[in-house]
Amino acid sequence: MEMETKHPSMLDLLLETHIGLESQGPGSSEVIEQALGFIKPLNKFSRIADLGCGTGGQTIHLAQHLPGTITGLDMFADFIEKLNENAKSMNLGNRVKPYGKQRSCPSTWFGKIHGGTEREIHLPKMWWNHFYSR
Repeated sequence: MEMETKHPSMLDLLLETHIGLESQGPGSSEVIEQALGFIKPLNKFSRIADLGCGTGGQTIHLAQHLPGTITGLDMFADFIEKLNENAKSMNLGNRVKPYGKQRSCPSTWFGKIHGGTEREIHLPKMWWNHFYSR
């Protein structure tokens, strides 16, 4: 009798490795703050999108430093769930709006879009393409 073994997929390993990290991409708090210095002042009605937000480390950082609503979009439900937990635990749940592939994408335009270098990798195949003008 042959034993059947199930090996985790590369995607499973990727998610398991990254789910506990504060940020899944390059950059740091200092880099985000430097970038924020280049944008015009925002107000409480501003809408900011964080594409490929992962578990939301940078999304939370944006919410702590900017007024308005920050929408985090990611294709992995586990990451979105973690972002939702983190936002609520930091009392930012009313301003941080997590969206995953399993939930309808907001049909709004954003004044500012944040996306790390990884967005260039995901962009051709992602469902959030309509937020970018070409």
